[in-house]
Amino acid sequence: MKQHEKIIQAANVALNLEAESELETIAGMFELVEQSGSVRDVQQLSDDLLSREIYQRTTTDNCALLFHVSSRSVPHLEIYFGRFAKGIGYYTQAGHPIDLVFLIVAHPNEIGEFNAVVEKLENALQNPFLRNSFRTVQEKTSIVRQIENIVSKQTTQTGD
Repeated sequence: MKQHEKIIQAANVALNLEAESELETIAGMFELVEQSGSVRDVQQLSDDLLSREIYQRTTTDNCALLFHVSSRSVPHLEIYFGRFAKGIGYYTQAGHPIDLVFLIVAHPNEIGEFNAVVEKLENALQNPFLRNSFRTVQEKTSIVRQIENIVSKQTTQTGD
């Protein structure tokens, strides 16, 4: 993984967001993107994500949602994290509110690294203890360290 400090920063983390729909959730996450100042064209990135959601909806089987999009408006791979105090208006099949949202963005030239990060986060979020930690930690820097630890782990490759 390249330069973790550029992938996730405390400024990319919000711990008390509110939303009652998918669009409000995306809007809340894009406020974080805009505040970071690292994306050249936030509107284009938003359009790219909404287009992706129309053709390939993001789904989840746990209480975390990963929005991910590759866009030329992004200079490099970045991760944003939002914790929604009351959930986002959607529930898992077991009836639990979805309250943890990740937005992973990358330039198309970084698609390999982008896909690896998405896969690592999806796998890590299957762990209920990790999800609970994301819900309870009060310091943004702790969230940053947790995400850095997840994305810096080497993927185990299996042969055929």
